[in-house]
Amino acid sequence: MKLLNVLSWSLLAIPTALAHSLEKEAIVYLLSYPPSKEVSLSKHESLVYLNSFLNADQSLTALDENDDLIDLVNGLYYGQSQQPKMIVSIRGDDLDLGVPLFKSKHLPPHKVAKLTKNLAGQKFKLTPEMTYVTSDEVEEPPIVQFFQYFDHRLDSIWTDFTQHHKQVMQGYSPTNDRIFINELSQLIHLNNRDTDNQDNEVFFVELSSLLSIKRKIGSEAQTYVHSKQVLANLLRQLEDKYDVMVISAIELSSKSFEYGTEDACEVATNSCNSHGKCRQNGETWSCLCEPSFNKTTSKTTTWVGYDCSKKDVSVEANLFLWTSIALVVLLVGGIKLMFSIGNQPLPGVLDAATIPKKG
Repeated sequence: MKLLNVLSWSLLAIPTALAHSLEKEAIVYLLSYPPSKEVSLSKHESLVYLNSFLNADQSLTALDENDDLIDLVNGLYYGQSQQPKMIVSIRGDDLDLGVPLFKSKHLPPHKVAKLTKNLAGQKFKLTPEMTYVTSDEVEEPPIVQFFQYFDHRLDSIWTDFTQHHKQVMQGYSPTNDRIFINELSQLIHLNNRDTDNQDNEVFFVELSSLLSIKRKIGSEAQTYVHSKQVLANLLRQLEDKYDVMVISAIELSSKSFEYGTEDACEVATNSCNSHGKCRQNGETWSCLCEPSFNKTTSKTTTWVGYDCSKKDVSVEANLFLWTSIALVVLLVGGIKLMFSIGNQPLPGVLDAATIPKKG
């Protein structure tokens, strides 16, 4: 029976192992306060810290007994500035901005986006990628007017930036990715605004263009490497006016691939590889996969994955798994039965007929 238990639990552990392989990790940087060491936090501890960074109400939230978390929160209070706060969530890659403040498993971007619910004040959607929160009691804050005609100014903002960039960087290789141009121009536009040290402002920015570029040309391409560096440099420039926190989400599961716009979803997923459509779910877009029917073979194929590129083999996998378990049970049970029969004493007639062994 020990053999049966070992084999059965080994097979049952396969789905669990696969699930763990799909874990994602959030790498968090706080540009204004470089850490002395890198620590790891749970999802709950990470959200506690992020709420502390935003001065959100968490009167009922305990810091638990994690000394690292307590030290991080105390560091916020000792180094508090009067600058507006900004959380930049980057999907799909790590910007390598030095020593991370902390790393955390199971901290998906949508959990970070929901932090706005913990903030008191008015919320405004400046762009599909940028949310603004202020505690000022005004119908339309100046920042809303500042972004009102952003779409009309986007091309000129990007042109001015690239012209200046050519002068300060040799081997310049700009990308023509429209999502990256749009996202970077938003940050440039925000950096051109006068802040007046308003500490009652919070900005949430969700960027997915790096993931889009990487999936089209690869992470080793010069254009991708350059785009990544340009974004990192711009975030460091924003540090002069904002307390910038960068959360790089290294995303490996299908649920984490959500995009701010329909165009971003279609570009990053190659229109769901023609196996589905980008659908809106709340404030984000993601692929909704659809089955395809092959008339020649009369078979229906179900597609899965963040971009609907993989065949769903879960039925076959489960059939194989449980068939294997059943065969192991039958095999071990049969062996045990044979041993038990062999160890039982023979009937008297048969026992008398056996030839005694010679001494």
